[in-house]
Amino acid sequence: MKMGGTGKAIRRSIVLLLLLLILRHSRGQDPYYSCPGNATYATNSTYQANLESLISSLAATAFFNNGFSREYKGSFPDQLMGLALCRGDATPDDCRNCIAVAGRLTLQICANKKSAVLWTVHCLLRYSNESFFGLVDSQNEMTLMNTDPLRTPKAFDQQVVSLLRNLTQSATRSNGSSLMYNTGSITYTNSSSSTTVYGLVQCTRDLSLQDCNYCLMNGVASLSKCCSHSLGARFLTGSCIVRRETYPLSTSAASVSSPAAPPST
Repeated sequence: MKMGGTGKAIRRSIVLLLLLLILRHSRGQDPYYSCPGNATYATNSTYQANLESLISSLAATAFFNNGFSREYKGSFPDQLMGLALCRGDATPDDCRNCIAVAGRLTLQICANKKSAVLWTVHCLLRYSNESFFGLVDSQNEMTLMNTDPLRTPKAFDQQVVSLLRNLTQSATRSNGSSLMYNTGSITYTNSSSSTTVYGLVQCTRDLSLQDCNYCLMNGVASLSKCCSHSLGARFLTGSCIVRRETYPLSTSAASVSSPAAPPST
């Protein structure tokens, strides 16, 4: 018996649901995404074939390249570019699998769109028919926060801003890590309790150190502006990630401490 249009739609929905469940394994967090612009491609077109080939290549290359890859595929008018970035502590196998699953999910969520960005807990995937390598992404900025209330948001924000600034400076030093990635923690104390706050900063490695610093500091400022009353928050773009939470953000975060500098006056 042939499967009609309704049956195919149900099957696609089931596949999408399964992919979402795979990527929701860390504290119930959904992936986030952006499908910018109006440019589209036709189903079964050369562009679609190039895109599927690109995603496969990005996953394979990141496995051998410390969790980062960028590539071009095809020729005009069906050329596109893409990059993939895994969290700095991801194993090669986890990185490759994350990118592969993120790619399949993006093809579902941003179906027939020529440009897309998708963020999961462990990886980022971005592609477009327009040139973006080496440029700070300002088109796909996203800020998110949880709803945990704070009684002293100003004091908390001062300590967290100092933590994230320190992590940014370390991640973008000329003699620092080539991964443009850092994590750390501070202990936030008020009159009745103490809370360990973990920070993470990371850039895609097509950026210069200067542009990475700019992207991350923009993220630190954005979180301070929007989310000072929230314990957990994140700033996402197609170029960098800034995040703070009350649980470890890497496999080694529990043992990594970055003392907060006094806030500038």
